[in-house]
Amino acid sequence: MLAHLAGALVDLGVDVDFLVPDTNHLYLRPLQGRARLISLAMPERALEDQILDYLSAVRPHAVLTAKSEDMRRINRLRHQASAPFIHAVCQGTNLSQYLAEKPWFRRTFKRRQEIRTIRAADVVIGNSSEVCSDLHKLTGLDDTRIRFARSPVIHEGIFEQAEADPGHPWVGDQKRPLLLAAGRLVAVKDYPTLLRALALLRNDVPARLVILGKGSRLKRLKALAKHLGILGSVDFLGYTPNPYAFFQRSDCFVHSSVREGFPSVLVEAMAFGTPVVSTDCHSGPREILKNGQLGRLVPPRSPKQFAEAIRCTLEQPIAPELLRARALEYSDRVSAQAYAEILGIPVP
Repeated sequence: MLAHLAGALVDLGVDVDFLVPDTNHLYLRPLQGRARLISLAMPERALEDQILDYLSAVRPHAVLTAKSEDMRRINRLRHQASAPFIHAVCQGTNLSQYLAEKPWFRRTFKRRQEIRTIRAADVVIGNSSEVCSDLHKLTGLDDTRIRFARSPVIHEGIFEQAEADPGHPWVGDQKRPLLLAAGRLVAVKDYPTLLRALALLRNDVPARLVILGKGSRLKRLKALAKHLGILGSVDFLGYTPNPYAFFQRSDCFVHSSVREGFPSVLVEAMAFGTPVVSTDCHSGPREILKNGQLGRLVPPRSPKQFAEAIRCTLEQPIAPELLRARALEYSDRVSAQAYAEILGIPVP
């Protein structure tokens, strides 16, 4: 997401430096020749020396970080830099939900660490109103320190990629609806609920499900699909470099998470006019779907309600133009303009 944001800021006329360990990574290709890509050394001491040299030499107006370790690193180094700058941190996780999942003996330490890190920054930018509300309660910071900006999800590149043929035999079958899910195969995504919902749905509707993403739970999910008698109706495709070809050609996007910060996959599906069914988890789905006006919301871990919501959506999908219009509110340009305003960066 930061790469998309950087590209959009460049398009607005902002000079952007992107500091990363590997400047040749695939996701950075759109930035080559546009932003300045700076390769960082990996040993910790050399890394901090290099960042400090950069801060002192370049004197940036603002530094944006998204990972906790990077936030803490910049907090340590800012007092040694030769010129002040704004340290802004991007927060895309509902911290209270995240911390609640930690073992009790780690929870207290982690909570104090995260709060201390966030409070040390100049401004915290949350990507959903619920994330911002949680930050207010957790840190006690006011509205001048906690700001909201939409994630830069939609950019022109996804529509170009979507034109490619996904090359999957299930695509285009008018008699059997194609459901799509995307995300890591981990516990928080709760794919077991989705598989159970599919098994119930197939009693009435011959739907099939494609899941994009890899993770540690693949074997047990396949075992569950076999147990439910739907293994032949589920395809675990793993990592897919071009998911947008599937987004554009699916009959319904399904999202079963028990916790999120901001599920950008919902917005990506909506950008192609694909109807959505999602759990009403913390946080993001209710905000994105406007309290269920733009897609059915079901309680987490509720297979029967999930199956019924999918069936109703296939029978009466939301108008595609409404979904596309909502998705464009999360374009990279809209996001970049919000970030520039928050950081006090003049835009030509």
